[in-house]
Order: sequence, then structure tokens, then C-alpha cells
Amino acid sequence: MADRAVWANDPSPTTRGSPSTTDYETSTYDAKGDVSQTRLRDGQLINQTFDNLNRVTFKDLPGSEPDVPTPTTTSASLCR
Repeated sequence: MADRAVWANDPSPTTRGSPSTTDYETSTYDAKGDVSQTRLRDGQLINQTFDNLNRVTFKDLPGSEPDVPTPTTTSASLCR
């Protein structure tokens, strides 16, 4: 995805005017252009999955945060 932001550096805490080499966020995109993974500034990852209409169906949050099924998934499972 040439027109999408992939990497964002934060300023270096020690060298004025320079970007940090460890304090950054990145985004990874799937073939349809959806953000499938985000690396947070602290190195933790958020993974997302999408349905055929590009709606988030599941969000895998880092650490002890509870993973989040989205309303799309919840609504679909209730209709079965």
C-alpha cells in the first residue's frame, strides 16, 4: 500500500531533532488494505481480522487485555 502510513517514529528522548530508533509504531496491511496488525510504541501487537465486507470481526489485544469480538461477530453468532 504505497499511499498508507506504515511507520511513525517518535522523537528521541536523548538526541534533539532525531527520531527514536526504538520508540515507534508500525501498521501492517492485508491484501485488501485493512490494518491487520499494529505494533505499539512499547512493542506490543494488536492483531485484527476482517470479514468479506472489511468489517473488523476480531481484535486480539496485547498482554492481559481481553480479546474483543466485535458486534459483527456477536450479531452473526446470535442469528444462528
